Amino acid sequence: MENTQKALGKKISEMRKLRGHTQEELAEMVGLSPNFIGYLERGKQVPSIKTLKKIASALEVTIGWFFYSIENHRYKPTKLTEKDKTINKLVKILKSLNLSDIHFILKLTKKISKSS
Repeated sequence: MENTQKALGKKISEMRKLRGHTQEELAEMVGLSPNFIGYLERGKQVPSIKTLKKIASALEVTIGWFFYSIENHRYKPTKLTEKDKTINKLVKILKSLNLSDIHFILKLTKKISKSS
């Protein structure tokens, strides 16, 4: 069990870093403390299914990805490009805005893209 626990923690850490998030950012995204994320990543805690679902969603993977990766060590996720990381950050900001602000930014973005 401990090896699986550590392997799961390693996979969470690996994907978090590939997605360009700190432990603090992931914790905020899923409603947990940064300390708890650290415990998970070091294999000192086991997440509930509900928590693992939240983490998977925040990291844009399925729950199965964590376990498939543990069993199949040859599988390596592709590293996000700098453009992808920046888009993810932009999406995170947009999700925090109200709908009218999002519409305004969309119109502005369309105008910028047409002028370039």
